Amino acid sequence: QSEPESVDVPAQPITTTFLERHLPSVPGLLRL
Repeated sequence: QSEPESVDVPAQPITTTFLERHLPSVPGLLRL
């Protein structure tokens, strides 16, 4: 039961870093 939680926890910070590095690409990804 800790598997899904462990996967979601690291996924949040990774997404934030990805968005910050691709701020101009954020609107493009949202359109996808």
